[in-house]
Amino acid sequence: MHAQSLISFEALTDASIHSLLTRSVHWSNVPHRLPASHQLQNACAAFLFFEPSSRTRISFERAAQRLQMDVSHFPIAESSLKKGESLIDTFLNLETMGIDVFVVRLTETPLLLEIGNRLSTPILCAGAGKEHHPTQALLDAATLMKHGYLKKNSRILYWGDTRNSRVAASGIELFQRLGASVACAGPEEFSVSNPQVPVFHTPDEALSWADIVIALRLQKERLASTDTRLQEEWILKEAHLKQHPNIQAWMHPGPVIWDEDIESSLKQHPKNLILEQARMGVATRMAAFEWSLGELP
Repeated sequence: MHAQSLISFEALTDASIHSLLTRSVHWSNVPHRLPASHQLQNACAAFLFFEPSSRTRISFERAAQRLQMDVSHFPIAESSLKKGESLIDTFLNLETMGIDVFVVRLTETPLLLEIGNRLSTPILCAGAGKEHHPTQALLDAATLMKHGYLKKNSRILYWGDTRNSRVAASGIELFQRLGASVACAGPEEFSVSNPQVPVFHTPDEALSWADIVIALRLQKERLASTDTRLQEEWILKEAHLKQHPNIQAWMHPGPVIWDEDIESSLKQHPKNLILEQARMGVATRMAAFEWSLGELP
């Protein structure tokens, strides 16, 4: 096995996806203390985040720490990028310093792909543009798998701003690979344009179809429109779930803007898996490090 990047699911075999998911569930059942010894001990992960992040960045960091890896955070605001150095030159210079894997969040997907093609060091994508967030999709699938909700005939519904969401883009790709049915629901102006994905424009029709709901926030930082709130009918509410007992579980990748994305009365709802997603994020990113550095098939 050799080092490999995880930017999208195109390069992953079905066997690799299965290996990543089962390993994620494995790590989620291991106590939080560091393993006594591990193959990735002292490997170096460099973190380059060009967009804000809390869950993704910290869970990658915790994953590396649990695997006894070294972590280096690249200080964007204090770097030579501010002096005019190109981003590719920055990565090439860092690569020569003995970095074993890069964890990168970047606004521009084509630029991340170009960097990946220039480096021999693998990249783990921590979010890129509107298209890619593979470890979020993996942790969502692993969360459902652990709790027994992920089946071949599962009906996964992405709810809200699917047009601008990389979470939805990666999730649709992954869940379809896993044999689930995937659909989107939301106002027409925020709906994904994908001929292979059904889109519902009424909440009742969408929720009647679904088993699992993955709610999304409005991607305000990517909107040109001044309309920065979902219509009232598209806030996921307790009344929605009471009317549709077929919904087995619901999730949200975060950050949740309560009473804008989801009614705050649902914080303690028994079908709420949001904190389980956060917990699974560390385990999934441990598996991603192992896969990227050649320790998983």
